[in-house]
Amino acid sequence: MPEAKYILAHFVGTYMYPSVVDEYLDLIEKTYGRWPDNFWMEIADINSSSVKSILKRVPINRIIAGTDWMTMVGPPFQPYGVPHYIGTGSVNILYCH
Repeated sequence: MPEAKYILAHFVGTYMYPSVVDEYLDLIEKTYGRWPDNFWMEIADINSSSVKSILKRVPINRIIAGTDWMTMVGPPFQPYGVPHYIGTGSVNILYCH
């Protein structure tokens, strides 16, 4: 539906290599010619190597930061950036690569 608004959830959701984000971006650009005005994309893993491609190819006002399972443990809920498999909300280990 052209009037619908879409959030491409977990569009950047892994730090693994290689990422498929560029393939998705290529497909969107091939299909629509540019980033559609009714698409937003979510970054669930801000440490992904794909973030660089997203920042170059997606309008900044169409990018949303995701939280990726923040309510899996808690309350109390984990701070943003804490991996969701750590066990308790009281552990504060940043997810860095």
